[in-house]
Amino acid sequence: MNEDGEQNFITHIDIEDATSYDGDCVPAVIKELQNKDIVPAELYGDTHYNSAHNIEASQEELVELKGPVARVTKEKVEKNAGF
Repeated sequence: MNEDGEQNFITHIDIEDATSYDGDCVPAVIKELQNKDIVPAELYGDTHYNSAHNIEASQEELVELKGPVARVTKEKVEKNAGF
């Protein structure tokens, strides 16, 4: 139970290899939960889940994505720009 006395449940588990990037699964997870009619108000994930794209996509579905957000470093920006 949380501090408000509400219960929390695990609603989805997806197993990936430790070397696989799993951050792209958030929209699919939300869609699957919608199909099951169990969409949470909040969805918790690690830094891969909390990308700007996933945060925006989840907000469109009225789901608040919570967890640590990855820092954008100069190296990441340069890598993604084709350097």
